[in-house]
Amino acid sequence: MRMTQLPPGNEIISQGEWQEVPGLENTALFPYIRKIDTISSNSYLLLQRDNLILIDPGGLPEQTDTIFSVIDDTGRDRPITALLTHVHIDHCLQALFHPGFRERGVALGVQAEGASALERKDTRLTQARLFSQELCDTKVGIRLLAGADHSDTRYSLHGCDIPVPDGKALEMQSLTIGAGEPIGVYHTPGHSPDSICLKAGNILFTGDLLFAANPGIAGLCGWSQSDLVSSVKKMIWLLEHDTITVCCPGHGRILPAGQALAILRKMERNVASLSGIDEISPEWARETALYADDLMAEVSELFSVIAGRLYVVSHIMDELEEAGEAERIRSLVGTDVIDGLIEDFTRFVEEYRAGRKVDVHLTLKAGQIVQKLDDIFGREDLGTILDPSLVRRAGRLLTDYMTVFRGFRVEPLTGEVDTLGSLNTCLQSIRESPYSEEDLLELSDDIDAYQKALISRLAFVPLLKGIDLEFQRSPAVPPACACLERFPDFIRTILEELSGNEVTGITIKTRERDRSVELSISGRGGVHSISDQKERFLKRECRSCGGTFVLIRGKEPTFLLTFPIATGQSLE
Repeated sequence: MRMTQLPPGNEIISQGEWQEVPGLENTALFPYIRKIDTISSNSYLLLQRDNLILIDPGGLPEQTDTIFSVIDDTGRDRPITALLTHVHIDHCLQALFHPGFRERGVALGVQAEGASALERKDTRLTQARLFSQELCDTKVGIRLLAGADHSDTRYSLHGCDIPVPDGKALEMQSLTIGAGEPIGVYHTPGHSPDSICLKAGNILFTGDLLFAANPGIAGLCGWSQSDLVSSVKKMIWLLEHDTITVCCPGHGRILPAGQALAILRKMERNVASLSGIDEISPEWARETALYADDLMAEVSELFSVIAGRLYVVSHIMDELEEAGEAERIRSLVGTDVIDGLIEDFTRFVEEYRAGRKVDVHLTLKAGQIVQKLDDIFGREDLGTILDPSLVRRAGRLLTDYMTVFRGFRVEPLTGEVDTLGSLNTCLQSIRESPYSEEDLLELSDDIDAYQKALISRLAFVPLLKGIDLEFQRSPAVPPACACLERFPDFIRTILEELSGNEVTGITIKTRERDRSVELSISGRGGVHSISDQKERFLKRECRSCGGTFVLIRGKEPTFLLTFPIATGQSLE
């Protein structure tokens, strides 16, 4: 077996090679590092003179096949012990089901609460129910951190509490298997009640501690904000005071200790904001997966509009021999990048609908893509060219999804909205260009201001051009209790939907009814192909505005919106 020496200091461990463990004389490390996903974790092999330790077997049979082939290449039949940093199935599933564990008599070492969860086949704490995964009968041979020392010919456990300033003591155990060198076991609950970190020489195996505050992870069954705060503090102290040079996480690349310490310090500041998170349950995953599908369809529509308008403006600027400005406009949105992200998500949705992915996979995939899109749509200069409503709505859609993805609810920030005034302002903004001919003439002496105004005018498309608009105002409509920022954008979304259905006329009616402000928007003529997905999206958007939504389908489809009357404002 070929062995390399781990470089000194904060150098990174090599993937897929045996290398010496600094701080230990007779232990070697073989890392199996995966691209980050929700299906399986990283795995790590520790080779000692008389035994092998496998940290986190992972969730995929082919991964465990590879690990056992690496073990076979070591040339000796040593006893194998599998240690779990926690019992989430992406870390431990193959320890339960892979035949190699039974055939080779692999002993299983798990923190006491995790051991009990496996033995009672707890699908909530293991997250198995999120992935529609059944569990099998399992016997845990080594119960770690169970509150008592243990010693026999197979292994010994000796525990102690390490005082940590400004916090609870760090619960620690020293595990020695056979005649091997000791492994430190530290209880670090928060991500799950059974989470542990393991220390071999100068290497710390951190499980999922570094990701425990991430969206789509915070809120899993067993997640605890208070425990996580305490564990982060303890691991910061350990990294600051112990001889740790490298951290091996449960997912992603191996990190120098200094970088892991910086991540933990940032986590310490952020975890305080994570109170009130909904549990990530199968019901949450199902609802959020549907939301993700609807959201990306809407974002795709908005992007098509944005990209189309930028293309038209850049083309005209080319015609005006303003090549530099045309190129700047084209570069504002990475069309190829966004197209690729949306196509990637579309393929993923197809796999999801074919049953090859589960709800939680779709929510996590959407979270990754939304974060990337948010960086693109977040450019401030987009709003100086395009209708700010388009950019604002795209950004809000992405922000809303990330709010839900993080385990929070999108709560409407309602206030008193002048119903008629807000409608009039909305209608004016979609029918009139932000710059008139007179405005351009006045700016003709200022080249930069003139060019900015010209570009904005070129990018403007009158939404209701050629559509007969009838606005039937009730004599007196009280202010509504709604979200002032979202209300006009929501009305605009409905008008865009009708315009896209090629209606010849739109009728808007307002009235007070049953202590509510009722607003109906009806389309006349057109094709009326309003999908169920669009209807779900509009219901969700109306709810985030503080109202309720009903679509009345028929020859003249009607969108019926109802908002509470602002307190004490009834005009009856």
